[in-house]
Amino acid sequence: MEGIAIRIELNGKENEYGSCSLELSDSGIVQIVCENAKQRAALIALITGVQVEDGICQLGDTSTRDQLKQYKRKVDMIDMDRLDSTLNVKRYLAFYAMVAGIYDESVQEEIDKQLVGEGLEHLSETALNEIEPLNKIKVRAVASSLKHIQCLVGRDLLTELTREQQDVVLTFLKEHIVKKQGLCLLFEQEPREDIGEIRVLSA
Repeated sequence: MEGIAIRIELNGKENEYGSCSLELSDSGIVQIVCENAKQRAALIALITGVQVEDGICQLGDTSTRDQLKQYKRKVDMIDMDRLDSTLNVKRYLAFYAMVAGIYDESVQEEIDKQLVGEGLEHLSETALNEIEPLNKIKVRAVASSLKHIQCLVGRDLLTELTREQQDVVLTFLKEHIVKKQGLCLLFEQEPREDIGEIRVLSA
């Protein structure tokens, strides 16, 4: 796989960056620690293509400014606050695939294969909001991998987990996202230096 380069520029509003750049020459997991909550939210919005008026995010040869629809297909976000579906795991993954416009019989086969491969098949009939945080993250990462994204953004995925559980999540992301697809940007409150850290401070 060729390395993925991301350049981020966020230009001049109150409580946001005058400019910010992030250059990555390879795929992997990068942790971003942002001490200003408003700046953190603005940076996440920029990377995920929610806010494009005050900046631009370039993912490979695709930009939020010029190719927003295509860009959004390449980026996905896992937010623990939003993992609250009453659908069971199998239906949740199928629904995600439908919303993403990628659902067909082969996707259902891939869902079944990944659930079995990761030892999650016993949860297939359990509602997503009834399973523990570690398995919620795994299920949602499986959903992201179905979309064949290039960049996964995670917000506070590791915060409530033990160190051992964090290691499980990081290994899972490396296998399902990094190895097959590209880049993970983890926005966390506490740094883990063994991941690789970019500390984004207040302007």
